[in-house]
Formats: sequence, C-alpha cells, structure tokens
Amino acid sequence: WVDAPEGLVVDSTLNETSTNAIQNAVVAKSINELNSKVGSSATLYKYETTIPTEGWSETAPYTIDITVEGLLETDTPDITVIQDADVTIAQAQIEAWSKVSRIVTGTNKITCTCYEEKPEREIPILIKGVR
Repeated sequence: WVDAPEGLVVDSTLNETSTNAIQNAVVAKSINELNSKVGSSATLYKYETTIPTEGWSETAPYTIDITVEGLLETDTPDITVIQDADVTIAQAQIEAWSKVSRIVTGTNKITCTCYEEKPEREIPILIKGVR
C-alpha cells in the first residue's frame, strides 16, 4: 500500500467517482508507484458488472455465475461495490454486499457464493487488477 499522510484514513470504498481530493491524490500516487514498479510487462484491467437478485441456486450455499468477458481464471482481482451517490441506496448496497461470502474468478465469469442469504438488491461491482 502507499504511505498516506499521518492520520489520514483512506476509505476502502473509494472509486473513480470519489470527490475527496486527498484520497484521490493518495490513490493516484499508489497507481503511479505500481506502474513504475511493474513496468510495461503488466496490464491493468477493469470490469464493471452487477450481482443480480435473480438466478441464484435454490438452496444454500447459494451460487450464481455472472459473465465477465475477458476475465481469466488466473486473475486475482480486487472487487468493490460501486456505491450510489444517494446515501440510503449506498447503505442498502453495502448491506446486500455483506451477504456475498465468496467470489471466484473463472474464464469469462465470476462465481458468487452466499453461504446463508442471497442479496435482495442488485449490487453494482468494480473488478480490477493487474496481470
């Protein structure tokens, strides 16, 4: 991780729509440091998709495959919720996200597992990493 100014707490839900200038600067610095360390041999990838409320298996643990064209089985991405700007909706998205127990990458897909409960709200997610 990148060194942040003392006392700064970086929001783990930060995304490209963030308006926090300090956090954006810290993220930009970390991306620049990563790029300089990995050189031209690495490729950054980013996909957006939605975890649906329909289509899950009937019994627990609940599973669903979601198509993500271009994703590789060997990818180990960071996956985060793309939170809505409306606080009430964002809180509901976070609550739904807490029900997702595991996500595994496959060729052109992710497999989501919920051990106990399925989400009752669609969850927009960002999948990003380096290969």
